[in-house]
Amino acid sequence: GKSMVLAKEIDHWLVGDHPYQTIPKAPKIYCVSANYRTHQMGIWSHLKTFLPEWEIDKLGPNVSGYILPSYVIMKNGAECWFLSAVGVEEARRMVQAAQLDLVVVDEEIDAAIWQEIQMRLIAYEGRAIFGATLVISEPWILDLDDRALAGDPEVEAFRFSTYRAAEAGHVSKKKIKEIETLCNDDDRAVRLLGKSRRS
Repeated sequence: GKSMVLAKEIDHWLVGDHPYQTIPKAPKIYCVSANYRTHQMGIWSHLKTFLPEWEIDKLGPNVSGYILPSYVIMKNGAECWFLSAVGVEEARRMVQAAQLDLVVVDEEIDAAIWQEIQMRLIAYEGRAIFGATLVISEPWILDLDDRALAGDPEVEAFRFSTYRAAEAGHVSKKKIKEIETLCNDDDRAVRLLGKSRRS
């Protein structure tokens, strides 16, 4: 569910039809994921169905070894580039030298990459959106969670519960029962309730 939500947010920014946020004209977006496979199977698998083909100006060449374009450029000038967080120092350098309106992060990434991303958002007062199952619970993500819990107006947190998804009919209750038998209490809280390791 979280990858679909992130993909829809990117779609709104690329097309320029956000229902409740004012977005810049021709925004520059980086989409950073744990690796290119999570891009291909996650955000891109949804985004390619959302984007109207007639609004796309250019799809970049596929990332080597994947069915994933390196970027999408829209006719209105909006751009989204897909980057991998594999190889921390290399990934950190990949986000350098950009001025961005939006960064979308799918799954947990190293703190060094997040620090570099923050520098890329300064020029345009850009925004960042994260979607992650907090298996590792990186300290920088927990800091953001603390800010949200403390009422910081610049940070919002949303938790997705697999149990709620099952109640709504999106996933199988039978499968959840099977998964519960494989999880200890900590894993159940993270993977089925959307909590961080510390909570």
